[in-house]
Amino acid sequence: MKNTSNIDFGPQIPEPTEEEVKETIKNVEEKYEIIISKADAIKYTKLTNELIWWFATEKRSDLPESITEDMAKEIQDMVKKNRGKSITLEEAYSKARESLVLVTASEKDRVANEIREIIAKYK
Repeated sequence: MKNTSNIDFGPQIPEPTEEEVKETIKNVEEKYEIIISKADAIKYTKLTNELIWWFATEKRSDLPESITEDMAKEIQDMVKKNRGKSITLEEAYSKARESLVLVTASEKDRVANEIREIIAKYK
């Protein structure tokens, strides 16, 4: 996810281990009856881990701590800069929660599509 603000948001997915890559190749072969390359297995593993992260984020999105005060203040600043109007911190929290829901849904779709593209290459 491209970071266009001062808020660092999104998963930090590490490179998978050799064992994880081998496990991915095995699982994909069992599930789809295809054998993917090591490069695609690495990408598939990272995407799967990212998808898991987005689902966990979605699950936590209703918790009060899911939006920090810094995030809400940045929303306030963005609204002021882009729309020329001030909003309360409470309104900023609400807009941040709405944005989190939209970003989460969009990112889950993007990752799922990238996973499907990997599988489609071998079908």
